[in-house]
Amino acid sequence: MKVLIISNDFYPVNKIGALRINAFAKYFHLAGHSVTVLAEGEKDECVQ
Repeated sequence: MKVLIISNDFYPVNKIGALRINAFAKYFHLAGHSVTVLAEGEKDECVQ
């Protein structure tokens, strides 16, 4: 399954919301799903 997570915060932001979204993405990936996270940020970049 393909999973899209849309969030205001994501890694490397050090907020509880970012940590939770990071954990969701990690466990979806471990379950065998393809995960894409779309997050607000200061610059465009792809972190894998």
